[in-house]
Amino acid sequence: MSWDSYITSLTKSEWVDDAVILGCTPGQESVWAAAPGGWLSQVSASEVKAIIASDRSTLFANGVTLAGRKCTVLRDALNVDGQNTMDIKMKTSEKEPDPFSFTIGRAHKGESQQIKTKNMSSVCSLRESTSAELE
Repeated sequence: MSWDSYITSLTKSEWVDDAVILGCTPGQESVWAAAPGGWLSQVSASEVKAIIASDRSTLFANGVTLAGRKCTVLRDALNVDGQNTMDIKMKTSEKEPDPFSFTIGRAHKGESQQIKTKNMSSVCSLRESTSAELE
């Protein structure tokens, strides 16, 4: 199945700068689709494993990395039934003086009428640092 149309749909929003769909079936962690030219296409298998790990104890203290960029976990409900999202924010650096915020959503086979897959996560880079402005 091609995920390109889903990526196109995500990035049409004025609020989304970049998007990636990641396979997170154990042993098959990889990028399934990414926005053309987007840096999120560089998310590694080890980064996917860290994000979906069952041990969540160090996420708030240590954060996570996406495509080699350090991020702070703002809210973690990725493994909470009915929510399945995580909000993170890229840390400010000399290279990234204007950090992005991200929402990671997780779906499992059979849980979504729109997304039929074994196990995936999508990551979107949001232009604004809070979701309050989206309401």
